[in-house]
Order: sequence, then structure tokens, then C-alpha cells
Amino acid sequence: MTFLEIGSLFKNARNNRNLTQKEVAEKLGYTSQNISLWEFGKACPKIETVLDFCEIMNYDPPFFCRGILSDSSQKFKYNNDKAIELIEVELSKQNLTKKLMEYKLEISRPTLNKLLKGEISPSYFQFLQLVEILNIKPEFLLIPIKK
Repeated sequence: MTFLEIGSLFKNARNNRNLTQKEVAEKLGYTSQNISLWEFGKACPKIETVLDFCEIMNYDPPFFCRGILSDSSQKFKYNNDKAIELIEVELSKQNLTKKLMEYKLEISRPTLNKLLKGEISPSYFQFLQLVEILNIKPEFLLIPIKK
């Protein structure tokens, strides 16, 4: 998914719930300008923010990550440890270099190193790229949280 496709998904999801950018921003603790930037593909939130968005909008995160708006009340969290483990395996298994991984995730070497150390989590775009690179389903990196 491109930034524009991600933005369109956010906008459609918000419109389907008849909410304004301001209302969504308040629920997420952001500004309406942030929401606008996401919807126009000018910026991309962290994966945790997307999971919060899905929770408040009652969308299923694994389906949302595929571009499908499906209702769900299940809450998820991002499994950073699993992502790090899979990236490291993929780097060794496919003989991918860090440089190629940086290129595929569109991040710098310091950012990749922070990601691999678990110091930061990926943006939604980077999460989707990871899913593609690792050839896995989005839910493989998401942990359902019991209510």
C-alpha cells in the first residue's frame, strides 16, 4: 500500500463512522492536522496508533492492514519482539543486507538499528512493508488482547 492508499483507507474508515477529523484526533490524542496529513498521504502514524484507531472505530486490525474495513471489537497490540526476531531471521536466511532492508522499509541505518533493538516501533507503512518482505499475514505480528 502506498501512503496515498493508506490515507484513503483512513479517510474511508473515518467517513464510514460519520466522524470528523477533529473527533478522531481527540479520541487518539492528536490534532486534526495530523489526521489530515495521514488522510492525504503526507505522513503515516505508528502501528500502535493504527491499532488504537481500529479499536476506537471498531475495525478489525488484521483486515484493516489488508485495506478491508471489517467490524470487530477485538483489541490488538503490536508484537515488536516477534517482528525483530523475524527480521533477523530474514536477514540471515535470504542473505539480505541491512542496506536492502533499509531500502525496502524506506528508513536510514540508524533507524533500522533502533528498530532491531526494539527502541522504536515501525510506522504503519513500515509495518505493511515488513509484512510483505517477511511474506506473512499482518496478524502474525499482532497480539490479541483479552478483554
